[in-house]
Amino acid sequence: MKLTSVEIKKVISIYYQNHKSPSATYRTFNTWSERINTATRITKKNVMDVISRYKRSINMAKAKRQKPSLLEDEDTVMRVAGTLVQQRGKSIRTSAKDTSLSTGTTHTIARRVLQLYPYRLVVVQALTDYDKLVRVDACQRLLPLFTPEKIFVFTDEALFRTDGMVNRWNCRIWDHQRPDDFYAEQGQSSAHVMVWAAMTADHVFGPYFFPATVTAADYAAVISEIFFEELISKYGSATDVWFQQDGAPAHTAVVTKELLRGFFDSRVISHGCDYEWPPRSPDLTPCDFYLWGIVKDMVYANGRLPTVAALSNALLGAFRVIREQKMADAKAAVLSVPQRMEECVALRGAQLCHR
Repeated sequence: MKLTSVEIKKVISIYYQNHKSPSATYRTFNTWSERINTATRITKKNVMDVISRYKRSINMAKAKRQKPSLLEDEDTVMRVAGTLVQQRGKSIRTSAKDTSLSTGTTHTIARRVLQLYPYRLVVVQALTDYDKLVRVDACQRLLPLFTPEKIFVFTDEALFRTDGMVNRWNCRIWDHQRPDDFYAEQGQSSAHVMVWAAMTADHVFGPYFFPATVTAADYAAVISEIFFEELISKYGSATDVWFQQDGAPAHTAVVTKELLRGFFDSRVISHGCDYEWPPRSPDLTPCDFYLWGIVKDMVYANGRLPTVAALSNALLGAFRVIREQKMADAKAAVLSVPQRMEECVALRGAQLCHR
């Protein structure tokens, strides 16, 4: 007699409820079947057949479970640990290939068994003890300036090369805590373009292109002939605008400082001005800790660029995407500057490596 899956489950349930008695099982089952108006009737032999098949299925399941798991195999775990921990910077996919395991198994061993976490490559500015003191002093002086009615323009330059960059998204260190000695170097000889940009909480200005070496005359020309007009077009006036720049020679030249004072009066945050910006502080400048990173991710998304013209077009496109789609993130970056300064003071001037 062929029973349905529901009937088989009922037989098994009755069997164990009646202390494994086949006779009680078939009588109870037939009573239940009659009560629900079905034609199925079973015998003691039917009960024994159902229970026999059920026990065989249980034994097969147990046999499968007894197969040793790779997650519990000490040699396998040690092989994965060796490729990830001892060979720093190796990806899960490469590690899986080296150990002849699947990517999923390697990842599970790394996270669940070894309890490792993938840390991305972090590039930090080298600081001396004196640099740290200067950073703390500058942050303490600047923090009172950040009030809601003021507009802060943060600026910076970056060199973009046609040969691309280190892909930090595919470069990982697997460890129990963030390492402090994982860095990358890059050559200086490829074709490149210098880019200057500016950020406020609600707009990104640029990119503005320079020759490889930015002179004071070049910088002053871009500020006066292009950037300032765009700034006035955006905000109507520069009355509430504060302008920040680092201490690059072109920025602190006499002609540049006179130009900026003419535009912003005393609202210039730069070396040699009323308010000093802390040197060697990319972790405090939104262009450094946010803008250039996201621009490089977009520009180099498909690898190297063949020419400077292609690189320039990619940069223009990246800035357009940021203005159209990512201004919420840009705003968050700009508004985080006071908090970063407070953290810098709390860390006694040390780098904000985690940001």
